Amino acid sequence: CLSIICWSCATLRMREEAIFSRAAAAAQRRVTEMKSFELSNLLWSFAKLSLGDVVFFEALAPHLLQRRAGQFSPQCLSTIIWSYGTLKVHHHALFTSIAKEIIVNTHAQTPQGIANTVWAFARVRRQEASLFRALGDAAVKEEVLWTFKPQEISNTVWAYATVGLPHHALFESMAQVAISRRWQLPPQNVANIIWAYAKLNSPVRNQLFPALLEVASSQLQQYKPQEMAAILWAVAREHGACGRDLFLEVSRHFQSRLSEFSSQGLACMAEAFISAELDSLPFFKKIVDESINRLGSFQAPSLCTLLRGLALRVQRQPLSPSHTKPFDIVSEHVVSRLSEMAPHNMLHLVQTLDLLPQAIRNGKGRDLVVSRARAVVQTSTGVHDAGAFPSVASSAGFGSNAPLLDSGGGDFFDMGPDGDGSHGRGVGGQAGPPGGRPGGGGGGPLFFFAN
Repeated sequence: CLSIICWSCATLRMREEAIFSRAAAAAQRRVTEMKSFELSNLLWSFAKLSLGDVVFFEALAPHLLQRRAGQFSPQCLSTIIWSYGTLKVHHHALFTSIAKEIIVNTHAQTPQGIANTVWAFARVRRQEASLFRALGDAAVKEEVLWTFKPQEISNTVWAYATVGLPHHALFESMAQVAISRRWQLPPQNVANIIWAYAKLNSPVRNQLFPALLEVASSQLQQYKPQEMAAILWAVAREHGACGRDLFLEVSRHFQSRLSEFSSQGLACMAEAFISAELDSLPFFKKIVDESINRLGSFQAPSLCTLLRGLALRVQRQPLSPSHTKPFDIVSEHVVSRLSEMAPHNMLHLVQTLDLLPQAIRNGKGRDLVVSRARAVVQTSTGVHDAGAFPSVASSAGFGSNAPLLDSGGGDFFDMGPDGDGSHGRGVGGQAGPPGGRPGGGGGGPLFFFAN
Protein backbone atom coordinates (compact mmCIF):
# COMPACT_ATOMS: atom_id res chain seq x y z
CA CYS A 1 0.00 0.00 0.00
CA LEU A 2 2.80 2.42 0.92
CA SER A 3 4.66 2.01 -2.36
CA ILE A 4 1.42 2.14 -4.39
CA ILE A 5 0.51 5.52 -2.86
CA CYS A 6 3.95 6.99 -3.53
CA TRP A 7 4.08 5.50 -7.02
CA SER A 8 0.69 7.02 -7.85
CA CYS A 9 1.76 10.45 -6.62
CA ALA A 10 5.00 10.31 -8.60
CA THR A 11 3.24 9.11 -11.74
CA LEU A 12 0.78 12.01 -11.51
CA ARG A 13 3.61 14.44 -10.61
CA MET A 14 1.94 15.19 -7.27
CA ARG A 15 4.70 16.43 -5.00
CA GLU A 16 2.94 15.73 -1.70
CA GLU A 17 5.78 16.31 0.73
CA ALA A 18 3.77 15.48 3.84
CA ILE A 19 2.75 12.09 2.43
CA PHE A 20 6.31 11.30 1.37
CA SER A 21 7.72 12.36 4.74
CA ARG A 22 5.42 9.88 6.48
CA ALA A 23 6.18 7.25 3.87
CA ALA A 24 9.92 7.64 4.48
CA ALA A 25 9.49 7.17 8.22
CA ALA A 26 7.26 4.13 7.73
CA ALA A 27 9.58 2.59 5.14
CA GLN A 28 12.56 2.78 7.49
CA ARG A 29 10.56 1.03 10.23
CA ARG A 30 9.13 -1.68 7.98
CA VAL A 31 11.72 -2.13 5.25
CA THR A 32 12.20 -5.82 6.10
CA GLU A 33 8.52 -6.42 5.29
CA MET A 34 8.70 -4.87 1.83
CA LYS A 35 8.99 -6.95 -1.32
CA SER A 36 11.75 -6.13 -3.77
CA PHE A 37 9.46 -4.48 -6.32
CA GLU A 38 7.76 -2.44 -3.59
CA LEU A 39 11.06 -1.07 -2.36
CA SER A 40 12.36 -0.29 -5.85
CA ASN A 41 9.10 1.48 -6.79
CA LEU A 42 9.18 3.46 -3.55
CA LEU A 43 12.73 4.66 -4.17
CA TRP A 44 11.84 5.49 -7.77
CA SER A 45 8.92 7.61 -6.57
CA PHE A 46 11.13 9.65 -4.23
CA ALA A 47 13.76 10.16 -6.91
CA LYS A 48 11.28 11.07 -9.63
CA LEU A 49 9.90 13.90 -7.51
CA SER A 50 13.32 14.89 -6.12
CA LEU A 51 12.13 14.06 -2.61
CA GLY A 52 13.91 12.16 0.11
CA ASP A 53 17.23 13.16 1.56
CA VAL A 54 20.60 11.47 1.83
CA VAL A 55 19.75 10.21 5.32
CA PHE A 56 16.67 8.32 4.06
CA PHE A 57 18.48 6.69 1.15
CA GLU A 58 21.50 5.88 3.30
CA ALA A 59 19.21 4.31 5.91
CA LEU A 60 17.79 1.84 3.36
CA ALA A 61 21.19 0.87 1.93
CA PRO A 62 22.08 -1.69 4.67
CA HIS A 63 18.89 -3.63 3.91
CA LEU A 64 19.68 -3.60 0.20
CA LEU A 65 23.19 -4.84 0.92
CA GLN A 66 21.74 -7.83 2.78
CA ARG A 67 19.66 -9.01 -0.18
CA ARG A 68 20.09 -12.56 -1.43
CA ALA A 69 21.50 -13.21 -4.89
CA GLY A 70 18.60 -13.08 -7.32
CA GLN A 71 16.17 -11.65 -4.76
CA PHE A 72 15.88 -8.44 -6.82
CA SER A 73 15.15 -8.68 -10.53
CA PRO A 74 17.46 -6.89 -13.00
CA GLN A 75 14.77 -4.24 -13.49
CA CYS A 76 14.50 -3.65 -9.74
CA LEU A 77 18.27 -3.30 -9.43
CA SER A 78 18.52 -0.80 -12.28
CA THR A 79 15.56 1.16 -10.86
CA ILE A 80 17.18 1.28 -7.41
CA ILE A 81 20.57 2.37 -8.66
CA TRP A 82 18.89 4.94 -10.93
CA SER A 83 17.08 6.35 -7.90
CA TYR A 84 20.30 6.70 -5.90
CA GLY A 85 22.05 8.22 -8.92
CA THR A 86 19.26 10.69 -9.60
CA LEU A 87 19.54 12.14 -6.11
CA LYS A 88 23.36 11.84 -6.20
CA VAL A 89 23.46 9.61 -3.15
CA HIS A 90 26.68 7.72 -3.78
CA HIS A 91 26.63 4.86 -1.29
CA HIS A 92 29.90 3.27 -2.31
CA ALA A 93 29.22 -0.22 -0.99
CA LEU A 94 25.74 -0.36 -2.52
CA PHE A 95 26.97 0.75 -5.94
CA THR A 96 29.72 -1.88 -5.76
CA SER A 97 27.28 -4.59 -4.71
CA ILE A 98 24.74 -3.84 -7.43
CA ALA A 99 27.49 -3.58 -10.05
CA LYS A 100 28.74 -7.05 -9.18
CA GLU A 101 25.27 -8.58 -9.40
CA ILE A 102 24.46 -6.86 -12.69
CA ILE A 103 27.75 -8.00 -14.24
CA VAL A 104 26.89 -11.66 -13.74
CA ASN A 105 23.40 -11.12 -15.17
CA THR A 106 24.04 -8.93 -18.20
CA HIS A 107 22.19 -11.46 -20.37
CA ALA A 108 18.97 -10.38 -18.60
CA GLN A 109 19.47 -6.66 -19.15
CA THR A 110 17.20 -4.66 -21.45
CA PRO A 111 18.17 -1.39 -23.16
CA GLN A 112 16.25 0.40 -20.37
CA GLY A 113 18.27 -1.36 -17.70
CA ILE A 114 21.57 -0.78 -19.46
CA ALA A 115 20.88 2.91 -20.01
CA ASN A 116 19.61 3.54 -16.49
CA THR A 117 22.46 1.68 -14.83
CA VAL A 118 25.35 3.36 -16.64
CA TRP A 119 23.57 6.71 -16.31
CA ALA A 120 23.33 6.30 -12.54
CA PHE A 121 27.02 5.48 -12.19
CA ALA A 122 27.95 8.42 -14.41
CA ARG A 123 25.66 10.70 -12.45
CA VAL A 124 27.76 10.16 -9.32
CA ARG A 125 30.98 10.11 -11.41
CA ARG A 126 31.64 6.46 -10.54
CA GLN A 127 34.01 4.92 -13.09
CA GLU A 128 33.20 1.22 -12.75
CA ALA A 129 35.17 -0.12 -15.72
CA SER A 130 34.14 -3.79 -15.44
CA LEU A 131 30.45 -2.89 -15.28
CA PHE A 132 30.62 -0.50 -18.22
CA ARG A 133 32.55 -3.05 -20.25
CA ALA A 134 30.05 -5.83 -19.51
CA LEU A 135 27.00 -3.70 -20.25
CA GLY A 136 28.61 -2.35 -23.41
CA ASP A 137 29.23 -5.90 -24.59
CA ALA A 138 25.59 -6.77 -23.85
CA ALA A 139 24.30 -3.70 -25.67
CA VAL A 140 26.01 -4.47 -28.99
CA LYS A 141 24.31 -7.83 -29.38
CA GLU A 142 22.14 -7.60 -32.49
CA GLU A 143 18.93 -8.63 -30.71
CA VAL A 144 19.47 -5.86 -28.14
CA LEU A 145 21.12 -3.07 -30.11
CA TRP A 146 18.27 -2.26 -32.46
CA THR A 147 15.72 -2.13 -29.65
CA PHE A 148 17.35 0.91 -28.04
CA LYS A 149 15.05 3.93 -28.05
CA PRO A 150 16.52 7.35 -28.95
CA GLN A 151 16.66 8.48 -25.32
CA GLU A 152 18.33 5.23 -24.27
CA ILE A 153 21.02 5.71 -26.92
CA SER A 154 21.58 9.25 -25.69
CA ASN A 155 21.70 8.27 -22.02
CA THR A 156 24.09 5.41 -22.67
CA VAL A 157 26.72 7.23 -24.71
CA TRP A 158 26.45 10.26 -22.41
CA ALA A 159 27.28 8.04 -19.44
CA TYR A 160 30.36 6.46 -21.05
CA ALA A 161 31.66 9.88 -22.09
CA THR A 162 30.98 11.45 -18.70
CA VAL A 163 33.10 8.88 -16.83
CA GLY A 164 35.66 8.79 -19.65
CA LEU A 165 35.35 5.09 -20.49
CA PRO A 166 35.51 4.35 -24.23
CA HIS A 167 33.87 1.23 -25.61
CA HIS A 168 34.68 1.23 -29.32
CA ALA A 169 32.29 -1.53 -30.37
CA LEU A 170 29.43 0.10 -28.49
CA PHE A 171 30.05 3.56 -29.94
CA GLU A 172 30.42 2.19 -33.45
CA SER A 173 27.17 0.24 -33.14
CA MET A 174 25.27 3.08 -31.48
CA ALA A 175 26.36 5.40 -34.27
CA GLN A 176 24.74 3.09 -36.82
CA VAL A 177 21.47 3.11 -34.88
CA ALA A 178 21.59 6.88 -34.33
CA ILE A 179 22.20 7.54 -38.03
CA SER A 180 19.35 5.30 -39.10
CA ARG A 181 16.97 6.95 -36.61
CA ARG A 182 18.34 10.46 -36.71
CA TRP A 183 15.03 12.08 -37.63
CA GLN A 184 13.45 10.56 -34.52
CA LEU A 185 16.04 12.12 -32.20
CA PRO A 186 14.85 15.11 -30.12
CA PRO A 187 17.28 18.05 -29.85
CA GLN A 188 18.67 17.03 -26.48
CA ASN A 189 19.42 13.54 -27.73
CA VAL A 190 21.27 14.96 -30.74
CA ALA A 191 23.31 17.28 -28.53
CA ASN A 192 24.15 14.58 -25.98
CA ILE A 193 25.22 12.10 -28.66
CA ILE A 194 27.40 14.60 -30.55
CA TRP A 195 28.98 15.77 -27.27
CA ALA A 196 29.69 12.21 -26.12
CA TYR A 197 31.37 11.17 -29.37
CA ALA A 198 33.47 14.33 -29.40
CA LYS A 199 34.51 14.00 -25.76
CA LEU A 200 35.77 10.44 -26.28
CA ASN A 201 37.26 11.26 -29.71
CA SER A 202 35.33 8.37 -31.23
CA PRO A 203 36.73 7.48 -34.66
CA VAL A 204 33.22 7.17 -36.14
CA ARG A 205 32.57 10.90 -35.69
CA ASN A 206 33.21 11.55 -39.37
CA GLN A 207 30.25 9.32 -40.26
CA LEU A 208 27.94 10.31 -37.43
CA PHE A 209 28.35 14.07 -37.27
CA PRO A 210 27.27 15.00 -40.81
CA ALA A 211 24.05 13.00 -40.39
CA LEU A 212 23.18 14.55 -37.02
CA LEU A 213 24.21 18.06 -38.08
CA GLU A 214 21.80 17.80 -40.99
CA VAL A 215 19.03 17.20 -38.45
CA ALA A 216 20.18 20.05 -36.19
CA SER A 217 20.45 22.53 -39.05
CA SER A 218 16.95 21.76 -40.30
CA GLN A 219 15.40 22.10 -36.82
CA LEU A 220 17.47 24.94 -35.38
CA GLN A 221 14.48 26.73 -33.89
CA GLN A 222 13.77 23.73 -31.65
CA TYR A 223 17.18 23.76 -29.96
CA LYS A 224 17.83 25.30 -26.58
CA PRO A 225 20.94 27.50 -26.27
CA GLN A 226 22.71 24.94 -24.07
CA GLU A 227 22.13 22.17 -26.57
CA MET A 228 23.51 24.22 -29.42
CA ALA A 229 26.52 25.33 -27.36
CA ALA A 230 27.40 21.68 -26.75
CA ILE A 231 27.04 20.83 -30.43
CA LEU A 232 29.23 23.73 -31.54
CA TRP A 233 31.89 22.80 -28.98
CA ALA A 234 32.04 19.34 -30.57
CA VAL A 235 31.85 20.53 -34.16
CA ALA A 236 34.65 23.08 -33.67
CA ARG A 237 37.11 20.20 -33.48
CA GLU A 238 36.19 18.83 -36.89
CA HIS A 239 36.81 21.75 -39.26
CA GLY A 240 34.30 20.38 -41.76
CA ALA A 241 32.34 22.46 -44.25
CA CYS A 242 29.02 21.31 -42.80
CA GLY A 243 30.23 22.43 -39.39
CA ARG A 244 31.13 25.89 -40.65
CA ASP A 245 27.68 26.27 -42.19
CA LEU A 246 26.11 25.40 -38.83
CA PHE A 247 28.20 28.08 -37.07
CA LEU A 248 26.94 30.67 -39.54
CA GLU A 249 23.33 29.56 -39.11
CA VAL A 250 23.65 29.68 -35.33
CA SER A 251 25.13 33.18 -35.44
CA ARG A 252 22.03 34.34 -37.30
CA HIS A 253 19.46 32.45 -35.25
CA PHE A 254 20.81 33.00 -31.73
CA GLN A 255 22.13 36.57 -31.92
CA SER A 256 19.07 37.90 -30.07
CA ARG A 257 19.00 35.00 -27.59
CA LEU A 258 22.34 35.31 -25.82
CA SER A 259 20.64 36.22 -22.55
CA GLU A 260 19.19 32.68 -22.53
CA PHE A 261 22.64 31.06 -22.40
CA SER A 262 24.09 29.91 -19.10
CA SER A 263 27.58 31.06 -18.23
CA GLN A 264 29.01 27.69 -19.25
CA GLY A 265 27.10 27.90 -22.53
CA LEU A 266 28.56 31.32 -23.27
CA ALA A 267 32.08 30.16 -22.38
CA CYS A 268 31.90 27.11 -24.60
CA MET A 269 30.33 29.06 -27.45
CA ALA A 270 33.21 31.54 -27.27
CA GLU A 271 35.80 28.78 -27.27
CA ALA A 272 34.03 27.00 -30.13
CA PHE A 273 33.97 30.08 -32.38
CA ILE A 274 37.64 30.73 -31.62
CA SER A 275 38.66 27.15 -32.36
CA ALA A 276 36.65 27.17 -35.57
CA GLU A 277 38.48 30.42 -36.46
CA LEU A 278 35.18 32.26 -36.79
CA ASP A 279 35.92 34.81 -34.07
CA SER A 280 35.87 37.65 -36.61
CA LEU A 281 32.08 37.35 -36.87
CA PRO A 282 30.06 40.13 -35.17
CA PHE A 283 28.19 37.39 -33.28
CA PHE A 284 31.41 36.37 -31.55
CA LYS A 285 31.89 39.91 -30.21
CA LYS A 286 28.36 39.75 -28.83
CA ILE A 287 29.20 36.48 -27.06
CA VAL A 288 32.29 38.04 -25.47
CA ASP A 289 30.44 41.22 -24.46
CA GLU A 290 27.62 39.19 -22.89
CA SER A 291 30.16 37.05 -21.05
CA ILE A 292 32.08 40.04 -19.67
CA ASN A 293 28.84 41.68 -18.51
CA ARG A 294 27.98 38.51 -16.59
CA LEU A 295 31.42 37.55 -15.23
CA GLY A 296 30.22 37.85 -11.66
CA SER A 297 27.75 34.98 -12.22
CA PHE A 298 30.35 32.68 -13.80
CA GLN A 299 31.41 29.77 -11.64
CA ALA A 300 35.01 28.54 -11.67
CA PRO A 301 34.68 25.95 -14.50
CA SER A 302 33.06 28.53 -16.78
CA LEU A 303 35.77 31.10 -16.05
CA CYS A 304 38.45 28.52 -16.88
CA THR A 305 36.73 27.64 -20.17
CA LEU A 306 36.29 31.27 -21.19
CA LEU A 307 39.86 32.20 -20.27
CA ARG A 308 41.23 29.22 -22.20
CA GLY A 309 39.32 30.22 -25.33
CA LEU A 310 40.49 33.83 -25.15
CA ALA A 311 44.07 32.66 -24.51
CA LEU A 312 43.99 30.58 -27.69
CA ARG A 313 42.87 33.70 -29.55
CA VAL A 314 45.71 35.77 -28.07
CA GLN A 315 48.14 32.99 -28.93
CA ARG A 316 47.20 33.39 -32.60
CA GLN A 317 47.67 37.17 -32.63
CA PRO A 318 49.42 38.28 -29.42
CA LEU A 319 49.83 41.90 -30.54
CA SER A 320 46.19 42.53 -31.47
CA PRO A 321 44.44 44.86 -28.96
CA SER A 322 41.05 43.43 -29.96
CA HIS A 323 42.36 40.04 -28.83
CA THR A 324 44.27 41.04 -25.70
CA LYS A 325 41.69 43.41 -24.18
CA PRO A 326 38.96 40.77 -23.51
CA PHE A 327 41.64 38.38 -22.27
CA ASP A 328 42.98 41.02 -19.86
CA ILE A 329 39.50 41.74 -18.48
CA VAL A 330 38.69 38.08 -17.87
CA SER A 331 42.13 37.25 -16.44
CA GLU A 332 41.92 40.16 -13.99
CA HIS A 333 38.54 38.85 -12.87
CA VAL A 334 40.03 35.37 -12.43
CA VAL A 335 42.81 36.83 -10.27
CA SER A 336 40.18 38.39 -8.00
CA ARG A 337 38.48 35.00 -7.53
CA LEU A 338 41.41 32.63 -7.09
CA SER A 339 40.12 31.60 -3.67
CA GLU A 340 37.13 29.92 -5.39
CA MET A 341 39.27 27.70 -7.59
CA ALA A 342 39.52 23.99 -6.87
CA PRO A 343 42.84 22.21 -7.62
CA HIS A 344 41.64 20.95 -11.00
CA ASN A 345 40.55 24.50 -11.90
CA MET A 346 44.03 25.72 -10.94
CA LEU A 347 45.57 23.07 -13.19
CA HIS A 348 43.47 24.31 -16.10
CA LEU A 349 44.61 27.88 -15.42
CA VAL A 350 48.27 26.81 -15.46
CA GLN A 351 47.74 24.93 -18.70
CA THR A 352 45.97 27.91 -20.25
CA LEU A 353 48.55 30.53 -19.28
CA ASP A 354 51.38 28.28 -20.44
CA LEU A 355 50.04 28.74 -23.97
CA LEU A 356 51.08 32.40 -23.94
CA PRO A 357 54.37 34.25 -24.39
CA GLN A 358 56.03 35.02 -21.07
CA ALA A 359 55.46 38.77 -21.33
CA ILE A 360 51.70 38.28 -21.61
CA ARG A 361 51.59 35.40 -19.14
CA ASN A 362 53.20 37.47 -16.39
CA GLY A 363 51.27 40.70 -16.96
CA LYS A 364 48.38 42.18 -14.96
CA GLY A 365 48.74 39.89 -11.97
CA ARG A 366 48.70 36.71 -14.03
CA ASP A 367 52.08 35.75 -12.59
CA LEU A 368 50.20 35.44 -9.28
CA VAL A 369 47.76 33.04 -10.92
CA VAL A 370 50.61 30.92 -12.23
CA SER A 371 52.54 30.80 -8.94
CA ARG A 372 49.50 30.14 -6.76
CA ALA A 373 48.01 27.66 -9.19
CA ARG A 374 51.25 25.69 -9.42
CA ALA A 375 51.52 25.62 -5.63
CA VAL A 376 47.96 24.31 -5.25
CA VAL A 377 48.41 21.69 -7.98
CA GLN A 378 51.76 20.56 -6.56
CA THR A 379 50.22 20.18 -3.10
CA SER A 380 47.22 18.19 -4.35
CA THR A 381 48.98 16.00 -6.94
CA GLY A 382 52.58 15.78 -5.77
CA VAL A 383 53.82 17.06 -9.15
CA HIS A 384 56.84 19.31 -8.58
CA ASP A 385 58.46 19.37 -12.01
CA ALA A 386 57.11 22.32 -13.96
CA GLY A 387 57.60 20.43 -17.20
CA ALA A 388 55.45 17.58 -15.92
CA PHE A 389 52.22 19.51 -16.19
CA PRO A 390 50.18 18.21 -19.16
CA SER A 391 49.55 20.53 -22.05
CA VAL A 392 46.09 21.89 -22.68
CA ALA A 393 46.66 22.60 -26.35
CA SER A 394 45.71 20.46 -29.30
CA SER A 395 45.42 21.35 -32.95
CA ALA A 396 41.84 22.45 -32.36
CA GLY A 397 42.60 24.22 -29.13
CA PHE A 398 40.90 21.72 -26.84
CA GLY A 399 42.51 19.90 -23.98
CA SER A 400 41.32 17.00 -21.91
CA ASN A 401 38.92 19.16 -19.93
CA ALA A 402 35.97 19.02 -22.30
CA PRO A 403 32.88 20.90 -21.14
CA LEU A 404 30.84 18.59 -18.99
CA LEU A 405 27.19 18.06 -19.85
CA ASP A 406 26.17 17.51 -16.31
CA SER A 407 22.85 16.20 -15.06
CA GLY A 408 22.64 18.26 -11.94
CA GLY A 409 22.21 21.94 -12.75
CA GLY A 410 24.67 24.44 -11.38
CA ASP A 411 27.05 26.08 -13.78
CA PHE A 412 27.34 23.10 -16.11
CA PHE A 413 25.15 22.09 -19.00
CA ASP A 414 22.19 20.26 -17.49
CA MET A 415 22.05 17.98 -20.46
CA GLY A 416 22.50 14.61 -18.98
CA PRO A 417 19.62 12.28 -19.69
CA ASP A 418 16.43 14.21 -19.23
CA GLY A 419 13.28 12.46 -20.37
CA ASP A 420 11.01 12.30 -17.39
CA GLY A 421 13.25 14.25 -15.04
CA SER A 422 11.05 16.20 -12.74
CA HIS A 423 11.73 19.55 -14.37
CA GLY A 424 11.80 18.63 -18.03
CA ARG A 425 14.36 19.22 -20.73
CA GLY A 426 16.97 21.89 -20.34
CA VAL A 427 19.01 23.71 -17.77
CA GLY A 428 18.79 23.75 -14.03
CA GLY A 429 16.53 20.76 -13.36
CA GLN A 430 16.96 17.35 -11.87
CA ALA A 431 17.44 15.05 -14.83
CA GLY A 432 15.98 11.60 -15.08
CA PRO A 433 15.62 8.70 -17.44
CA PRO A 434 13.34 8.70 -20.46
CA GLY A 435 9.61 8.23 -20.40
CA GLY A 436 7.75 7.91 -17.14
CA ARG A 437 9.07 4.66 -15.72
CA PRO A 438 12.81 4.33 -15.43
CA GLY A 439 14.07 3.74 -18.92
CA GLY A 440 11.17 4.74 -21.08
CA GLY A 441 7.49 4.33 -21.71
CA GLY A 442 4.58 5.80 -19.87
CA GLY A 443 3.70 7.10 -16.47
CA GLY A 444 5.69 5.04 -13.99
CA PRO A 445 7.65 1.88 -13.38
CA LEU A 446 6.11 -1.42 -14.28
CA PHE A 447 4.21 -2.20 -11.12
CA PHE A 448 4.08 -5.85 -10.09
CA PHE A 449 1.22 -6.88 -7.86
CA ALA A 450 1.55 -9.95 -5.70
CA ASN A 451 -0.82 -12.79 -6.43
